[in-house]
Amino acid sequence: MRGGARLLGAQTRHELAKLLTLRGTWWSGGLAVALAAPLCWLTAHAMSGEPGASVDSVTRLALRTSIPALVCVMVLAVGSVRADVDSGVWRLSTLRVRGRSGAWTAKSVAVTSVAAGLGIVIAMVELLVVAIVLGGGDGIESLLWSGLAIGGTFALVMAGWAALGMAAGALLPTTGAALAVALGLPLVIEPALAAGGGRWADLLPFASGFATLGGGSSLFDDPWIGVGGSAVLFVSAAVAAVVAGGWRARTADL
Repeated sequence: MRGGARLLGAQTRHELAKLLTLRGTWWSGGLAVALAAPLCWLTAHAMSGEPGASVDSVTRLALRTSIPALVCVMVLAVGSVRADVDSGVWRLSTLRVRGRSGAWTAKSVAVTSVAAGLGIVIAMVELLVVAIVLGGGDGIESLLWSGLAIGGTFALVMAGWAALGMAAGALLPTTGAALAVALGLPLVIEPALAAGGGRWADLLPFASGFATLGGGSSLFDDPWIGVGGSAVLFVSAAVAAVVAGGWRARTADL
């Protein structure tokens, strides 16, 4: 067991190092921040004159409009899986940890960790932009607590999108098909379903992630229960996707 844990830890570090040394990772991360910041600035200026607008509420609203950043991390996750499979690196990775399940676990931890870290960076940038536009907010201590809560929430959402992207990369046979499905679900299919779903649309996987950012699902009267319920739904969908992707990676001849 200890030897297996050490091998898994070593493979996870290898996957992290591989991601952090690839130019594509830095291009995706840089593009995500570059696209999120101006959208946040526009949102903050639009909301600056609204009564009751606060740094916390405006930043959460801005993060809900950060679709380009989420798309960047989705593309990164799909590409990280398909690049290994198409190049044959995936087969070599399975030899390092004596099995495909361990290799998939290591890659999942690495990709979602990078996505979560990027989410924290974007949340901090947007919080700073909103604080500047709104005039500093309610003080340093208030900004710190808001940053911790917002950064953690957006990190969870980014990691969930990465997990769903990884699953698409493993379950579908080509990069194009994986990207089409992974991006089509949150950008086309779910909005179409939500148009006629009313309050129940918050139960959809990606919608529950956005509801977590926005203060919780409208299905619950208590905002804390709404946030918790939305987070549980979103995390459950992400975990189910990772398990499905792991099953495919373990049983298929990738």
